[in-house]
Amino acid sequence: SPVENTITPHQISSQSPQLTLISPVDFSIMTINKTRVTGKTNQGAILVAESPQETLVQEASRSGDFSFDFELSEGANNLYLTSYHDSGESKSQTLTVFYTTEKL
Repeated sequence: SPVENTITPHQISSQSPQLTLISPVDFSIMTINKTRVTGKTNQGAILVAESPQETLVQEASRSGDFSFDFELSEGANNLYLTSYHDSGESKSQTLTVFYTTEKL
């Protein structure tokens, strides 16, 4: 009997890429040299977070939540986050956080 080839289509989400940063607020001033960036994106999206000192990669949770801990340098720290969606699309955001040793 002939062999049948069955092709199962890959399920691709019709949802467009989302990336919402929850904290800290853009242009925040920190008096400690670390910050945690939290946000929400599509379920299972791959996130790449870059700072002047490091690049971090993680997969978003089932609910789309994510968090990254960054070391901060004195002065302005530009943090770049990109969410890569399973459709091949991506969405990026930039966040600037200032670190000072001065007492506020």
